[in-house]
Amino acid sequence: MKTKTTKGTIMQKLDVNSNKIYPFVKWYVDTSAKDRTKENFDKSCKNSCGCEFENAMENWLIREDVQEAIRTYMKQKRFVKICDVYDAMYIKAIEKGDTNAAKWVVDFSKSEFFEDKQNEMNDYLTGIDIPALKKSGGE
Repeated sequence: MKTKTTKGTIMQKLDVNSNKIYPFVKWYVDTSAKDRTKENFDKSCKNSCGCEFENAMENWLIREDVQEAIRTYMKQKRFVKICDVYDAMYIKAIEKGDTNAAKWVVDFSKSEFFEDKQNEMNDYLTGIDIPALKKSGGE
């Protein structure tokens, strides 16, 4: 099984100059809107990007590949943030006896977040013979 990294996944989304645009994508997503200033950009990623703040903000943000890279990175970060919320609510429920937090944890535990979609799909496809998948490298 191939392990995907954040950098690798994001760089796959970028058409050209991925080594220069990747630091910008991370900076843009990781920096709050109020802190997305020229000074912050210059300090954080100007050298890595090899361009000026104005160029990145005016030209890179309108590129579809950059928008897709930003969207992908945000999805990856969302997963981590959801885990953080779950942990916080779990602690509130266990350590503080918060019944609302306990209900949230139970409800969340029943959500799709914990489902193994790959195994579910494999279970569904078990016993189905699809010759085209065998030719293209599928299981």
